[in-house]
Amino acid sequence: IEPIGTSTLSNITGIILSRYRNAGYAQPTQTYSVKIVQLRNRNRRWDLTWTGMSLPDKADFISKVFSASSYFKLDVFVTYTFTIVGSYVFPNGTNITISLPSPTFDKIPNSSPQPTCNFSKAASAYLSSCTIAPSKITFLTNALVPEKAVLDIYINGVKNPAFTNPNTTDTLVANAISVTATHPNGNVVNQGTFGGATFNAKRAKGSLYLIVNATSYYKTVSADYTLAIQNTYNLPLGGTIVLIFPSTFGAVLPTDFTITDLTSSFTSSKLVYTQVYQANSYTLKIQTNFVWPPKTSLYITMNGINNPNAEQSGVFSGNTVYDEEIIDQTDPNDASTNIAYNSYASGISILSNSFSPLNEGELASYSFKMTSASDVPAGASMELSFPKTFSPSLTSLDSTLLCFSQTLGITFTCSASSQKLTLPITSKIPAGTTFDIQIKGIVNPNVGNSTGLNIVTRQGTSILQFTSVGLNFATSPAPGVMNLTTLDTTSKALQEKADYTLCADLPGPVEVGANILIDFPAQFTFKLSSYNCSVGKNNLAFVYPPSGPKCEVLPNIRRFNISGHLYAFNGGPNKKMCFVISQIENPADAGPSGAFTMAVLDPKANTVLYRTYGVLNYPSNIIYQRQGLRIIVDDIPTLIVNTMSNDIKVTLERAVPYNIYLTPSAPGFDFIPSTIVFLSYLPPTQTFKVKPLPTAVVGSNRITWSKSEEESPRFSAVPDSFFTLQDRPLFKEMKLLVGTTISRTALRAMSLPITISLTNPASTPLAVNLYTDKPAQPNVVQFFPQTVTFKPGETSKNFTYQTLTGAVSGLIMLSVDGYYKTIYYVPNNNITFEILDIDTTPPQLLNYYIVDLGRTYIYFRVSASESSWVSYLLTLRGTLTPPPEEVRNATLRVVRRTKTDVVEIQGRNGSNQTQVTKTFIYYDTFLSFTGLEEQTDYILFFVLEDLSGNYIGTTTFNFTTLAKYYPARFNIMLKDNVKTADLIRALGLITGLTANRFVINSAPPKFTIPEATEPEVLNYLANETVLYDLTILPNKTADDKRPIEYVNLVRKSMTLLVNEVPQVVSTYNVLSAAYEITAFNQIFNYPPYVIALNEYTVSFNVSLKRNGTLYGIIMLRGSPRPNPRQMKLGLNSTNYLLNKDTYASVKFEIPFTNDESSVIYQVITFSSLMDNTYYDVYFVGENDLPVNPDIMDESQIQKVTIHTQREVFVIAKSYKYLQKLVISVSTILIFIAIIPVSYTHLRAHETPEHLVCRLLLEKKKKKN
Repeated sequence: IEPIGTSTLSNITGIILSRYRNAGYAQPTQTYSVKIVQLRNRNRRWDLTWTGMSLPDKADFISKVFSASSYFKLDVFVTYTFTIVGSYVFPNGTNITISLPSPTFDKIPNSSPQPTCNFSKAASAYLSSCTIAPSKITFLTNALVPEKAVLDIYINGVKNPAFTNPNTTDTLVANAISVTATHPNGNVVNQGTFGGATFNAKRAKGSLYLIVNATSYYKTVSADYTLAIQNTYNLPLGGTIVLIFPSTFGAVLPTDFTITDLTSSFTSSKLVYTQVYQANSYTLKIQTNFVWPPKTSLYITMNGINNPNAEQSGVFSGNTVYDEEIIDQTDPNDASTNIAYNSYASGISILSNSFSPLNEGELASYSFKMTSASDVPAGASMELSFPKTFSPSLTSLDSTLLCFSQTLGITFTCSASSQKLTLPITSKIPAGTTFDIQIKGIVNPNVGNSTGLNIVTRQGTSILQFTSVGLNFATSPAPGVMNLTTLDTTSKALQEKADYTLCADLPGPVEVGANILIDFPAQFTFKLSSYNCSVGKNNLAFVYPPSGPKCEVLPNIRRFNISGHLYAFNGGPNKKMCFVISQIENPADAGPSGAFTMAVLDPKANTVLYRTYGVLNYPSNIIYQRQGLRIIVDDIPTLIVNTMSNDIKVTLERAVPYNIYLTPSAPGFDFIPSTIVFLSYLPPTQTFKVKPLPTAVVGSNRITWSKSEEESPRFSAVPDSFFTLQDRPLFKEMKLLVGTTISRTALRAMSLPITISLTNPASTPLAVNLYTDKPAQPNVVQFFPQTVTFKPGETSKNFTYQTLTGAVSGLIMLSVDGYYKTIYYVPNNNITFEILDIDTTPPQLLNYYIVDLGRTYIYFRVSASESSWVSYLLTLRGTLTPPPEEVRNATLRVVRRTKTDVVEIQGRNGSNQTQVTKTFIYYDTFLSFTGLEEQTDYILFFVLEDLSGNYIGTTTFNFTTLAKYYPARFNIMLKDNVKTADLIRALGLITGLTANRFVINSAPPKFTIPEATEPEVLNYLANETVLYDLTILPNKTADDKRPIEYVNLVRKSMTLLVNEVPQVVSTYNVLSAAYEITAFNQIFNYPPYVIALNEYTVSFNVSLKRNGTLYGIIMLRGSPRPNPRQMKLGLNSTNYLLNKDTYASVKFEIPFTNDESSVIYQVITFSSLMDNTYYDVYFVGENDLPVNPDIMDESQIQKVTIHTQREVFVIAKSYKYLQKLVISVSTILIFIAIIPVSYTHLRAHETPEHLVCRLLLEKKKKKN
């Protein structure tokens, strides 16, 4: 401290040193000293020392807050939150300890699962490790904590203490919980205590609501159980769900019992859990790996549980547990889960049963003869449960089961899973009826005994009858081995009909009456009920009658059963047996087939004696090859008498550049069209309909096809198509559907169209009558049409209705007339219509935007405030905005002569008539436009109109279709020259493109030396190739592939191309030199300039840099300038055609030269101009890119302004002649009034004198 100026220190009575900071922690000693030293001229004068001064005590935190998520004693999974704010900086390594009262909180770390520590996002930057000990929680800082930093600390999963009595309320005093921050050197930085808290008495357990449902309530019957459980309180992750089954289930639940599935109402995600079943207490414990939120439900599925053999199940109970505390529990007095079980009638009796053959692993036929003590109603089902030794599906992977009853005359649509066969009963089986069940295609179990068969008849979920029969299915060993010696076919082409010859050598004797089994592999599908079988020419073992062998076919297992030989085979050298099966349709897929097998069945012993074993025999399969392209006919659904099929697709595997004709034929049926025509320019998919005639036979029917191709056949024969004709449909199979259930319209207004559709078209006219109900209003609600009539083949019709004065809301009723009333099911035969008040307010346009935009299409959405019509006009940009009435009525544009000279697409769509969406959106209208031109500017005008006829003004929307595709150029290498037409035809076969999409740029002849005779030269010339240069052009008005993609398709189809054109080199990669043609933008060499100008004509010198076309137009000065596309089309700025004298174009073909400085120019002349007039002349150019050239943009348009010369007249000098020119003004005016004068002449002369001279001269000419 130094004096200032002349001041001295002698009069100082006290010194105050302020703003000194104490140490950041409490000192280890309690006092300190202060010494003052006086210096003068750097010499020490005296010292003064104060001792015994007190050190500052440890400081308190700025803030300390404690809270808990629950203050109920013994509550579990509680979160304790501690928020502290330090008054000093905490260095890295500071220890923060929270101390809770002991022994009250000693069990904190004993919670199960153990509690965890978490920090707020801000605190996690400073805190790391956490240790939870009895009544103590410790944290360590891993970074310097600034002064006043807020630290939020969460202890999750704590179980509240019980205190001394869990059933009373206890208060935690204010200083009971303390917190200390200790410096890394061991000194305390901050220390303080938290406020108090009151812990309430332990709350009562929550309720667990349990509902038990079963698929069957019959004693001892297998059933699927679903338990729905709803909790009251949250069950944290790691909690346990405890289910206690009634004691009656102790005998039916296995010791390794597990539930089938666990789902919930609060998430669709898969729940993760573990489960343990304690059989001694019938208790299932489910350990959750998820959080079960409060007041939500879990669904426990348990399949395949045998119901107890008891009158009642007893009560199901359960609870949820966390941290050894029960959270929720079921009411022990709730008896709603006590299930009453019914007794069933044991009414099915097995009189006899058999199966053949008996060999293990064989596809066998099973037969049961049975009777029922009570009625089996129609609509019931019969279930036959086979022993577990059988395959779960009862049959092989590549076979299906055939189930029928000869006595009942029924073929069942049977299905099997888990060894259970289900047969739907379609007609009543009266009590006491003896009937049979035949099942063909069951795979026998392994050799040995398989015992037991349960038969259940079920009506919905109710069991009518149950029978457990101790049938024994005893199987014998596999048959002996037999060698397949011949496997041959007349055709290996896909889907062609062929004859098959199979021969085998018999290894042993065969008795009379034995059957020969021939099994075809899984690739085959047998669609006929009978085929022709005959004896092969090499057959030596068997003798058959002249009529040949008997042949039975089992289509479901693709088996032929041949029988009828006259004599037994007792062995010997003539052991070969051969058979021919005719007109089998070959598989649809190329490649090797599965194994063909032959077997000998002894029907007396029900045993297969000998069998060929697939791959153990050679040959046993056939490799099928594609010998032409396929024509694919979709499956034909079952038809009903007096109806027609919907459209059935017929698809060429690949489009071809010529026409193909297909003609279907089936007795008793008409086809629409009678011949299906594939034209080269149409898509490769066409459709047809099948119409039954009165002479059609109910049952299985077959369509045969005849094919005609305009060029050499490339397609295989079309396989037969099979379908079924039924007398009547199944219940609710054929429907008449209404497009909406609610319709709204204003009073004295016309409704939007309402659609009625048929799922299947009728073959004769079908009428739907319309009328109103509740109330009936025939005079004030009129339908258009009054009766909706579907013509044969139609599946969709619309109708509208108009409301007149006096109409009120009600119902529109629909009724099908005549015969079809019993054929078509109408799920909803009424429409609620609501009549709105007379509306004078136009609708509001809420939104409009593009849903999807492509090169040649746009999908557009318009959203309105109410049901509305959208009238639209789509045209090229530049068209002036039409008034609303012209958008709503296209005829007005013609009458008013406002229709432009470019394409205009007009129409109308309603808010419930949309082809884009599949869901009904009442106030949205979708507009779909296809066939647009790529890379083109369009403008869409539309007008919104509500159902009362109120409409808004015209709205405009501009858009540009997406960029065009470029032509693709590529080479094809050939061994020799070919006709270019043949090459293009083959490329069209591969790509499906027409010939005009291909351009042959060059097809040079192969190099030859006519006089060459040396072998080396000839060999060299023979190996020489030639490259043909081709271009594929894009389609600018159709959504098609890029041309370069077609080049890639050619590369992938080189094998097919070589088949069509053998000279093609298959190893050449057509993509190696392929590229998309993109031309340089066109530019002017120099601005166009005038080379000749007079009163009526002007000529320009113009020049372009590259090949292409130059367009020019001349307009009166000040006229709006057209855009480049309009100039190309000879249009003005509003899309009307210009006068032909004001439009010109010239083609530029720049010769190839190495001199890039050479310039080619052309002369453009405009004539028939007006003299003494100003004009603007515009020029624009485009390149010569094929299909869709690139035209210059607007910034590149060249403009030249000209002024035509004045027309000069020579006036006669004779005064007498001049006198004749003096005519009264009135005479001149009269002359003007009665003689038509062209606008051109009026504009050409700017002074009255000039005009008078011209008129008088013309009059003089007429007199002469």
